Parts: sequence; structure tokens; C-alpha cells
Amino acid sequence: MNLLPKLRKREEASSALENPLPSSRLRARLFLILLILMLAGVLSWPPLPLRAQDGIDAPAAPASPGWLEPKGLNIVDMVGLAPEDHLRDAIVVFSGEGLVQYVSGSRQGSQVTIDARIYAKPLGNDTYFNCLGQWAYRDQWPSVTPASTMRVYENGTEITSQVRFVQYYPAGQRQPENGASTSRYNRTPVEPVTFTGDGALDLAPNMGCVLAIQGSHPELTATFVIPNAPASVRMVSLGQESFQFHSYIGPGDAGRVNALRGQMSSRYGDRHDKFTINPPADADYMLVTFPPTPVSPYPTGPVTGPSSGTYRLAQGTNILSVDHVNSMGMPIRGQWRDADQSGGASYLPQIESVDTIASPEYFVPTGVAYDPCMSDGGCPDSLLDRIYNSEMTLTVRYYQVERIADGLDRVPLRQVGASWSNLAREVLARLMEPPWTTADHRSFIPLIANGSEGGGTIPPEDTEGCPCGWFDANGAMLDFTPGS
Repeated sequence: MNLLPKLRKREEASSALENPLPSSRLRARLFLILLILMLAGVLSWPPLPLRAQDGIDAPAAPASPGWLEPKGLNIVDMVGLAPEDHLRDAIVVFSGEGLVQYVSGSRQGSQVTIDARIYAKPLGNDTYFNCLGQWAYRDQWPSVTPASTMRVYENGTEITSQVRFVQYYPAGQRQPENGASTSRYNRTPVEPVTFTGDGALDLAPNMGCVLAIQGSHPELTATFVIPNAPASVRMVSLGQESFQFHSYIGPGDAGRVNALRGQMSSRYGDRHDKFTINPPADADYMLVTFPPTPVSPYPTGPVTGPSSGTYRLAQGTNILSVDHVNSMGMPIRGQWRDADQSGGASYLPQIESVDTIASPEYFVPTGVAYDPCMSDGGCPDSLLDRIYNSEMTLTVRYYQVERIADGLDRVPLRQVGASWSNLAREVLARLMEPPWTTADHRSFIPLIANGSEGGGTIPPEDTEGCPCGWFDANGAMLDFTPGS
């Protein structure tokens, strides 16, 4: 995981052809495009066009991808809709730049206000930290947050004006740029921050952002105001289950506490707590909450910084979902298999059902402070025993989620694996240069259901061509439709 900001080079578009191609070459080019799309899985055969009446075609739907990756409900989507005690202390963002933990929030009309704790990563001469969007590292799910303002505080003193730059994982109905062996969506280049007239940071919609402030500022607080976040879903709480879990002992990269991992494995053998979950019959979404671990084993920043770890949903004990590292609303019947278990597939297979949760892979439990012996070796048996016996609480809450916003796009879902490539999409972009983009060009998009602006009828559930997500213009997935 590279924590330093990177500037991306952008290729310039090649010049458009000045003259149209002869018809035979047009036909050959069209055939090549269709073949590439079919082989790459980018093209899905669309349903019949919108119904024509009296021989006149209905207007074409606005352009939208043929598929998108699944996303979780962001904390902004849940504030004021889920009970406040369900959200309190949830880890809403975790990345190489630190951790964001929910403190409190409120919803007044279309405006949402959130107070959060921010555990940042001092690195070199700067400190890096995140906003409220979760980015998609390897096979982890992202979540999208709308445009917001942000004020940053240290020990109660506002330091917003000291923020130097921002990078975004841009929001939108976007397919990934990369496979699941790295970050699936690219960051923007470093940008100077902009401020509102009263001095707050002005943040664009995003699937995660990285901000920087000069000096060392490991613990901050922030207030986010999201001015345009009308309730898009209705959430009905249907119960919860809590489990006591222990530290993880077993294979895997333990980073800077690998010496501790070796000692624990030698003394106790492997351990990874898994629990059977029992969602109510009407539940279709879940929220998993758990405390941070007090030790950050990853290779940069202070080792004493609070951190999160990987948890998974599972079918049985062996069929594991992709990595989840934060708390967000997730569809119970919409989980995809871990990339490491998918044999290098371009697209991850969907898990038929989940009945198990694998606890976060924490090497050090809550309540146990970092000791240098965890990195250097030679931890005393008393410390090892304390780590082994300490318990933490994992809570799974269940909801029935119903979309109430109209104007959402229903789009088929796929999640890419490590070997997926967007090469075909890049080739398509070049092949679709003029003369293809003509004024009378129309495209029919698979499985789009648009409501009218300002309060239309919510489209009925339809499982054809699904699993599907219901997406807004920012690319936030606000509801899920399983396949038939």
C-alpha cells in the first residue's frame, strides 16, 4: 500500500479521423468492437428498446455503464435513518492514511452533519488523513459520499486553514481502472484545497479522499456538513447479534508485529474466530461494527496508531467473501468471493448465500498497548497470555432497506478480480472516435429504470438480469436487487 501521493500521467486523446471510412470498413470496425466487448465481458445484450407508441420510438435513456461494482451504504446514507447507537464509534473509513471513526450525526431535511474522530498518519514532513468516502483497495468495497464541507480540529482548536492539498478517488458511475491486485480506481493528481466563504474545506463527491497537513497531527476531529443529502432509503431495524472475538493467530503478513505473530502461533497454534449469523427473514442489509485495534502493523506511520483489520462474510467456514475493513450497510445476499479464492478470475463469483462472519484479523486486541517486543521478539508469556485471553465485541445489525428516491439507475453488478483488465475499454474508446460519435447516435442501456425528477413513481422490483444495484449520479449504490 503506497501512502505517498502520486501524480498520474494522462495520455492525450488521439486526433479524430477527418473523413468517414468506407462502409465496408465501417462494418468491419463495428464487428471488431462488438467482438472485443463480448470477449471482455463489457457488453451485455440489452433488453428490447424502450416501448414505441404509434410507431414513434421512446427517447433513449441517458448513457450509463453496462455494469458497475457493488458498493456499501455510506455513513451519510444512514445518519438519521438507522438508530444513532447503531452507528456510534463505527469505523467508517480505513486506509493506508489512517482511520475515521463516527462520533455523532444528525439529519435536518436534506442536510446531514457528522462529527468524527480522525486517526491520521504522520509521514515525513506531513500528516495524511481521510474524509468520509471509502476507497477500493484490492478486493475491498468502496462507498461514496456526496459533496461536503469539512472543518478540522486538534485538541479543540480549528486548524482547517492549514490543510495543504487533497487527492480524490472520484465519485460517479465509473467502472474500475485496475484489477483487484491494487487500488481498483485511480486517484486524481494532487490538487490545492478550496475553501468556502466561511473557511471550511470544500470537498467534491468521492469514493475516498486523502488530505495533507504539514507537521505531525496523529489525532484530529472533524465536522462534516453534507448540504444536499436527502434521504434516499428507508431503514427498518430488525434486530442484532453480538459475538465475543479474540485476536487472530495464523498465516498472513503481520507487518511490524510479525515477531508477535510468530510467538503467538508457536505458543497457541492457529486461531480465527468465526460465528454463525441468523438474519431475520425480512432483513436484506446488515451493518457490522467493532472497535479499532490499538496497534497499526502496516509499514508506515506510527505503529501505535489505531487501525482496522479484515473481516469477511462466509458460506460455511471456507467460502469467504472479499475483504471488508469498515462499517457500511451491505446487502446480505450480495456478496462476492475473495479474490485469493477465485483462481485469478477476471470477475469474482457471487456467493450464493452467507451464514457466517469471520472476525477481524487483529493481531493485538483492544486494551493491550503496543510493546516494542511485538516488533523485536521476546514478549513475556504474561503478555502473550493477556493477548490470547482478551475479548472484543463484534455486533451485526440487520435492516430492511427500501429505496425511496426516484431517478436511480438499476445496473447489473460485477466485481473484478486480480486478472481483470480495462484494455478492451481503452481499445473501445479509441475505436469509438469520430465518425462514430454522430449527432443522431442513440444507445440503449441494459436494465436502467429512471424515475422522474422531483417525485416520480419508484420502479417495481424486477430481478431480470440481476444481481443489480440502484445507483445515483454519484455512483452511490443505495439498494440491491438479487438475481432470480
